[in-house]
Amino acid sequence: MKTASFDPGALRHCFEVIGIAAQSDGCGGLVETETAKGTVWGYLKPRRAVQERLADQDVAEVRHTIIVRYRSDLSSADRLRLGNREFEILTLHDPDERGVYMVCETREVGR
Repeated sequence: MKTASFDPGALRHCFEVIGIAAQSDGCGGLVETETAKGTVWGYLKPRRAVQERLADQDVAEVRHTIIVRYRSDLSSADRLRLGNREFEILTLHDPDERGVYMVCETREVGR
């Protein structure tokens, strides 16, 4: 999607930005901790849904493209939450390097 002609009115979803960090649990393992980093308005577009059978279990994967206003603190280690839905950021980039929008390719977690 060419962002130069992207309609900012399409940013109608308010996503919560969640920072995910792995910390030691004191017993040699790691525990994921969440930190709220604020909110950002975004556009949500479903891309594909695949259901596979792995190890005798049905596994569904739903991918979305999410376009958000530019945030310098957003990284692929973060997640975006919309209500009770959570999206793991797989890749993100600033498509025209103007610092206006960021395009995030995501996988919906917990589906």
